Amino acid sequence: MRKILPIILVAGMLLASGAIGGIGKIGTGERKAVTETTSNIKIKDLGEYVTVLAENAYYLSEDGKPSLPYYVKTYTFPLGTKVKVECKPLHVESTKISKKIVPAPPAVPFGREAMLKEDESVYNSNEFYPESWYSYHTYGTVVDGKHVTLLSVHLYPVRYKAAENLLQTADDFDIKIKYELPSSELTADEYDLLIITKDGFKEGFEPLKDAHDADVVFVRLLKPFLTSVVIILRI
Repeated sequence: MRKILPIILVAGMLLASGAIGGIGKIGTGERKAVTETTSNIKIKDLGEYVTVLAENAYYLSEDGKPSLPYYVKTYTFPLGTKVKVECKPLHVESTKISKKIVPAPPAVPFGREAMLKEDESVYNSNEFYPESWYSYHTYGTVVDGKHVTLLSVHLYPVRYKAAENLLQTADDFDIKIKYELPSSELTADEYDLLIITKDGFKEGFEPLKDAHDADVVFVRLLKPFLTSVVIILRI
């Protein structure tokens, strides 16, 4: 008899500025990929500020911090796969600009005008923002009806040092993905309860695990895109 697997997710809404791009599938072993990202970078004058435009890019949107383009590459693996990513920017160039990069506006109610305010921790800093050329996250989800581990790699082709009004840009990225597949695939026949949550919430679900006398698998979710809403799904 086929089991119905309850899934508890600590989930939320995807932010418009960070929606996930195309999904690629990976088999066993190691995969290398080169992704072109910044061949169409443009700087547009806005008056008090300038903005950096990139074709088909998303934009960093943390209040008061520079609004810079980024790209997202995603890959799927069997649920429980351990993943490590190394990424190297190529053809890096530095450019001096005459004005500051426009900060991301705060969220405001519909109909109200957003007032721009610079985050001093970035705009008075001698460090580049973002701090790294890339970041990555893994989390559990369902793709084509299958439970998978989704790897999301964020590429930051433009970095900004505000104290010097200096931009660094990269034309390409070498991406190396190393991974270890799980010893066995997670299926509904093997588990009665699957809890998918952020690491910070794991301890709070321990009593639920004990109460149901069930094996619980915790899968880290993509932290920037989540709110603390609990959704229960049955498949």
